Amino acid sequence: MFQSVLDVTHAMQNAVAPVFLIMGAGTLLASMSVRFGRVIDRARAIIAQESLDWDELHVLHRRAKLLQRTMLLNSASIFCVALTIFVIFGSLLFELDLPLVVPTLFSLSVLLLIAAVAFFIKDFAISLRVLEAQLDRARQNGRG
Repeated sequence: MFQSVLDVTHAMQNAVAPVFLIMGAGTLLASMSVRFGRVIDRARAIIAQESLDWDELHVLHRRAKLLQRTMLLNSASIFCVALTIFVIFGSLLFELDLPLVVPTLFSLSVLLLIAAVAFFIKDFAISLRVLEAQLDRARQNGRG
């Protein structure tokens, strides 16, 4: 149980870093969601056309799956950070000594975030590679 206001203050100070991580991961998640939505919208636009571009649809499907994994990893990271904050306050509230749980959860959340960012970067690389191929095709067809 909290013995004084200083205990509560100390617990809040310990929870500040995880809160900033949640804010950053949440902002990243919003950006990932926008990219995911654009990929889905583009795929729907291609499907609505008379002649389907199966190559582009294949790439868009690959990107959508990659972004889905990215958002899943990022959400798991946010969950681990929230759990970290819960454990910080819970351990003080119930006077539990959990010296390894908080750093383990926080480290796991950072690792999940790193993996999510790596997948996010891979999506950018795929997007750029497709754009470069489309530019080359346009140039070869005399449109550039």
